[in-house]
Parts: sequence; C-alpha cells; structure tokens
Amino acid sequence: MNISGASSLSDGLAILATNMQSQKVPQQLGIAILKQIQNTQEMQVEALVGMINSTPGMTADGTGQIVNVAA
Repeated sequence: MNISGASSLSDGLAILATNMQSQKVPQQLGIAILKQIQNTQEMQVEALVGMINSTPGMTADGTGQIVNVAA
C-alpha cells in the first residue's frame, strides 16, 4: 500500500463514520418523540383515573354505579 492508498482508507473511514453518525440523529429524534408521546399518554391516563376516582357514586372497592374501574 502506498501513501495515497492509506489516505484513501482514512478518507473512507471518515466518510463511513460520518454516515453512521448522521443516521443516528433521525433515530434519536424518533426515540425522543416516542418518549414524549408516551409521557403525554401517561399523564392523560393519570388524569382519567383521577377523574374516575373523583366521580360521585364510586365505592371504596373501585366499583360504582357509573364505571367499574376494576374491569
């Protein structure tokens, strides 16, 4: 291998590393969005459970005239 061959190898590795890194960004962005959606859904579920628990007619065992939260 001559000097130009070594340079091409280094350039090739640099390009490969750059491409691999650029592919990570959309993946990390997608993961962040999915986590945000999951957190939002969790907050919504907690709010719904709170609303159900505060509904008049609910009994201590979680069953009531309106909604059976044990189901």
